[in-house]
Amino acid sequence: MRAKKVRNFYLLRLIKGEEILTTLKDFLTEKKIKGGIILGIGAGKEFTIGYYDLKRKHYFKKFIPEECEIVSLLGNIAVFEDDIFIHCHILLALPTFTTIGGHLFSGVITATAEFFILPSPVKILRQKSEEIGLNLLDL
Repeated sequence: MRAKKVRNFYLLRLIKGEEILTTLKDFLTEKKIKGGIILGIGAGKEFTIGYYDLKRKHYFKKFIPEECEIVSLLGNIAVFEDDIFIHCHILLALPTFTTIGGHLFSGVITATAEFFILPSPVKILRQKSEEIGLNLLDL
């Protein structure tokens, strides 16, 4: 990964073979970023994405092995139980020129990916919601 700070945000370029969320979390930990926004585009493979079923309080996951374009990655950064928590959704363009998207669980960069990280000036927290079954922003 390559990174550069530009005023109040960071530009990141992930490289071939890096796992997206692991690499981002390592960067956020190093920079002590405990809240913010993530935006990204690029290319990757071996994606695991999910859809949350509220009635069952369960994520249904789908593995996408082939190389795809990352059309859009949007997410936020917070802290849950004293650990950095990245919540991202992703839209992928498949080789068939169709798209698929959902909650991002994992993915590996194939060529490159470019990210903007805008840190929050304050720590953002998450709290477990028993009713919903997810870790929601604690506002």
